[in-house]
Amino acid sequence: MSSSSSNNNAFYFLVSFALLLQSAFGVTEPLFHSCSGENFTVYGPYEKNLNRLMGFLYHQTPYTGFGLGSTSFGAHYPDQPYGIALCRGDVSSSDCKTCVAEASSYIRKSCPNRKQATIWYDNCSLKYSDEKFFGQIDHGTKFYSWNTQNVTNPTYFNQKAKDLLTHLAHEASVTPKMYAAGELKLEGSEKEIVYGMAQCTRDLSDGDCKTCLDGLIGDLPSCCDGKQGGRVVTGSYWRFFSTVDSSPKLMLSNVNNVTDPVVFNRQLGNLLRNLSSNASSSTSKFSVGQTNFSDFQNINALVQCTRDLAGDSCSNCLQDIIRYIPQCCNGKQGGRVLSLSCNLRFEIYPFFLLSSPPPPSLVQPNSTSQGGNS
Repeated sequence: MSSSSSNNNAFYFLVSFALLLQSAFGVTEPLFHSCSGENFTVYGPYEKNLNRLMGFLYHQTPYTGFGLGSTSFGAHYPDQPYGIALCRGDVSSSDCKTCVAEASSYIRKSCPNRKQATIWYDNCSLKYSDEKFFGQIDHGTKFYSWNTQNVTNPTYFNQKAKDLLTHLAHEASVTPKMYAAGELKLEGSEKEIVYGMAQCTRDLSDGDCKTCLDGLIGDLPSCCDGKQGGRVVTGSYWRFFSTVDSSPKLMLSNVNNVTDPVVFNRQLGNLLRNLSSNASSSTSKFSVGQTNFSDFQNINALVQCTRDLAGDSCSNCLQDIIRYIPQCCNGKQGGRVLSLSCNLRFEIYPFFLLSSPPPPSLVQPNSTSQGGNS
């Protein structure tokens, strides 16, 4: 994605959408960070209070996905920091805790001795300041990023994206978590679906949340007009994303047949359905496993979705590509089906380590089937 930003201090608002999504593996670099304000004295009262505040947010935020606080311990302005941490509404407590810890560590290293800083990850955001900002809409910092690919019908897509975002903005503003996610099928296409997510920091009132989200919907044409993806980050948090096309882009099969295709296909179907359920309910959107085919052979399988997908969307994508197995791999000893948003592979020989993350080659294979391997 390309990106641009306007520097000023603010908290986190993100809106993003994407028709063609890339896989993500693990927590990497933050999306963006901002440093501002005056410098504080090393080992002084502000730094001591800031250390306490980071520890407080680390422990408080994972329980509800939102943490807010201020620490003074005898200090007064200008040595009293205020802070907020927010995790994405669909992120687990453990992943939230990991993200907040990483955000706190990264921002302190990136903004040494600065009294004001904000950092944004895909799973969370964190802000601290020597100025009290709770309950205020802050549009100071705006961070844009977008997919460089264009949609085929920008006028139609832009309107549908706006319709979905407007609905989610209202839904997020009236829910306790100030979070909403949804999808909208595009007409004239069996596989194109726009997925969206909206979220505000919970210190905002319902009305301010709606105002903030509506304002950023209006910013989309300036960064992301007709694009397959985009984000806008500012005073509260919103993310909108979409994906399209679970139809296979690549199908490979082992040239060798199994001895009992009826039993093999039945066992394979059961295994893939179980793995799909596991993957769609996990934060990694990835699952591997095996099942017995005969006394001397196992079926080994892997399924995976891009991690931006909601659980239901991941499950639907995997079920769609499972249905293509009879076309490419009926009764075969191995096969792969890959779409833009999810993929699967199965073999009668082990090709993964249960304790290891999936190798990138399974997501984007660069070779065709040869001999007995797929």
